[in-house]
Amino acid sequence: MANENNDVFFLKYATGCMEINISVFFPCTIQQERILYPLIRQYGEACEVTKIRNFLSWLIEEKKDEIQIIQNQLTGYREGCSRYRQLSTEIRNAERIIKRATRNLTNLDQKRRKSA
Repeated sequence: MANENNDVFFLKYATGCMEINISVFFPCTIQQERILYPLIRQYGEACEVTKIRNFLSWLIEEKKDEIQIIQNQLTGYREGCSRYRQLSTEIRNAERIIKRATRNLTNLDQKRRKSA
């Protein structure tokens, strides 16, 4: 996902166009989904939507790997120490990103199927 061309989602519609930096915008919130997904459903090209789908799948796998690494580090600390709390916070943040990305991916697939 390091290629900058694959990192931008282009959405062209009747009155203009929109460029979204995928790695910055996604995973997005429910409120952002409600605004963007109708536009994607109406004006998005399949190849552009595939960029988002691939990025979200990649992000979920990266965060799962990150959680596994952090959990391995966590075993070396006792529960009350500050490093343990810091690692626990990193795990919760990664889990939150996974949850949001999974929801984005699921909703993106549902929206595309409804419009087809």
